[in-house]
Amino acid sequence: MTVAVYDVGTCQVVNGSDIVTFNAPAVPEDNILQGQWFQVGGDDVAYQAAANASGNTVQLSTPYAGETDVAASYEVTRYFLGGDVPLVTRGMKGPFAIINRMAERLLARINSKSDSTHHHDAAYAALNHTHAFREVLTGHRNYYVNGTLGNDSNEGLSPGSAFKTKQKAVDTVAGLDTSIFNVAVTCTADNYPAGVVLKDPLGGGGTISLVGDVTTPSNCVIAPANTHGITCLGSRRWGVSGFDVAPQGIGHSVNVSLAGVLSLTAMEYAATQAGYYHNYCLENSILKMHGGHRIKGNSQGFMYAYSNSLIQCVAQTITLENVPAFLAAFMRAGMGGHGRVNALTFVGAGANKRYISDGNSIIEAYGGPDYFPGNVAGSVSNGGLYL
Repeated sequence: MTVAVYDVGTCQVVNGSDIVTFNAPAVPEDNILQGQWFQVGGDDVAYQAAANASGNTVQLSTPYAGETDVAASYEVTRYFLGGDVPLVTRGMKGPFAIINRMAERLLARINSKSDSTHHHDAAYAALNHTHAFREVLTGHRNYYVNGTLGNDSNEGLSPGSAFKTKQKAVDTVAGLDTSIFNVAVTCTADNYPAGVVLKDPLGGGGTISLVGDVTTPSNCVIAPANTHGITCLGSRRWGVSGFDVAPQGIGHSVNVSLAGVLSLTAMEYAATQAGYYHNYCLENSILKMHGGHRIKGNSQGFMYAYSNSLIQCVAQTITLENVPAFLAAFMRAGMGGHGRVNALTFVGAGANKRYISDGNSIIEAYGGPDYFPGNVAGSVSNGGLYL
């Protein structure tokens, strides 16, 4: 631990008094806390603040022993944990300010109990606990999920210590600083009875992936009760591949919103309840679909780009089993939504409307009116375009 200069200025000190008055423009009430050290220029003695500064004054822990001066230069020092990481940062707001003020007071307790090594050890331990930082990756990281044999109390770093749920793995990744490295979460073949809400790490770059069985997605089923299968609320770094999504009750198979960005590869889609889509993208979000997809049940629609969002699904194969019905339309765009869905190959047939483009939306198909699966002609309205 080191110390560094925190604040400087001029002040009024009186020999034998424990009160220091600071000259304008200093605002010690905002800057000086109990436990910080005060030293007048040229003095060999430093004095500790007995309490937080109030107004333009601060009380010292012991009377000032130097010469009386109405314009003495001073320094206020603070403690550092090491390097350039201060315990208190000038001007900080909110929870971090509270934590740092707690740390500063803790240091005051350390100094007040300098006669006891035991007290020092306890205080330093508590201080280190208060200032825990995110793990910063130094290489690529893999986590593992096993719905049958895993345990969310495990570390998740090997197949033998796998997590039980996808959400535990996602939450763990969200607690990292990934630096420049990639993170992969690999799930074993299983039936997972809960959906997953994707969350980004606070810092770093690299890709983050959630992987099931890309060869046979039906081996890795996401079957939540009355919620979305995969939820992306503002997350922008995840790619998901190799799952069969089968919501049980209300919920979309995939829901991307709040300016989220999500990539999907090699996915399968069981039936959804009426009113819910296989892929629903809204609120300025982007959904990118790759590697071929398989539709195995009915839904409100396979793709819906809504409220200035983009669904991009280009040059791949979409397979339809048992003529699934789309209660609204196979492809739908509304309120400025954009579907870039050209050069697709469809295997199998679908029922009901082929497309809907409404509210200044655009569907880029470039395949004519019968391009999408269905047996009812598509429609455009309110400024919507079908290209």
